[in-house]
Amino acid sequence: MKRLLLCLLFCLPALQTLYATDIAVMVKQHTNHTRFDDRPYGKDDLSYGAFFEFFDGPAGWRLGAMYGSGLSGAAEADTVITPEITLLLLDGLWEAGASVLIDYIDTNGDTGWSDHYYQFQLGLNLPFGKSMSVGAHTFYAFDRFGNLGDFRFGNLDYGVTFRLKF
Repeated sequence: MKRLLLCLLFCLPALQTLYATDIAVMVKQHTNHTRFDDRPYGKDDLSYGAFFEFFDGPAGWRLGAMYGSGLSGAAEADTVITPEITLLLLDGLWEAGASVLIDYIDTNGDTGWSDHYYQFQLGLNLPFGKSMSVGAHTFYAFDRFGNLGDFRFGNLDYGVTFRLKF
């Protein structure tokens, strides 16, 4: 909890200068990551998220959290809440991003924070009118940048994002 409060304390002054331009809702299907043992997610586990997005031109920030329950990962967690901050880049229909995440894990009443980790994403975002879009994305989570050479397509997570602009 201290980590989350410190993060909010440092980010709050910067967020006061930004205005949310989008709200995004995401559903993500996870895989049993063979190179990242500490993840609480297992094969075909689902998590659901809600985010505020702050865009200024082709780049922006995504702030929010994912929620998953009844997970089948190594920890067999009851629930996981994963706050994240993502730097997004948009180019036409394409979208890419880099994230920093941390898991708040509840396993049989034993709760605690995981170590932070990272995620890259790449996807396609299809607009429906001027205020809505739907995107399909792939995500690659990793715990250290030194492990990027161990990339395997079987370790990708997949997600669908619904975005509403205002």
